[in-house]
Amino acid sequence: MKRLFLSVLCILMSHLGYSQIDREILYVWPDVVPGEPEAKAPPEVSENRRGGVTRLSKVTNPALVVYGPNEENPLEPMNVE
Repeated sequence: MKRLFLSVLCILMSHLGYSQIDREILYVWPDVVPGEPEAKAPPEVSENRRGGVTRLSKVTNPALVVYGPNEENPLEPMNVE
């Protein structure tokens, strides 16, 4: 059972690496933030890393990252043009 679990875990981890190769990033506000007098700035990273989570605050440049399957092979990353 332990060997099966480790095999499945390795397969899933290998696909995570592939899914991050090609992705499309869509910025919510590509230029300036509407109604915001200050310029965009990098987010503040909290020192609290409890639970293996990176916490961000004061995000002024939010983005949507698109991950999807390839039509030919659903296990390969999607190419977005």
